[in-house]
Amino acid sequence: MILEAGKVYLSRRGERVEVTSVERTGDWPVHFIVLDGPYKGVGHSDGSRLRINGRATEPVNGIFKDHPNDLVTEWLGDGRA
Repeated sequence: MILEAGKVYLSRRGERVEVTSVERTGDWPVHFIVLDGPYKGVGHSDGSRLRINGRATEPVNGIFKDHPNDLVTEWLGDGRA
């Protein structure tokens, strides 16, 4: 899943996350804001970033480890994913 600015996604933790911008280069090009849950507001001003595929961590020995901050699906609204 490639993330796009202006869209809302669900994290593994179940929080809605809005992607605010995607830079053209770099390992961590996706900027975001957490919209609900205990981490609401994170990313608004602290420069939090994700990888282009929504992953929160780099692979270790070529293998990605799942992280609660990973984005897993686009949020379609009205409680739907």
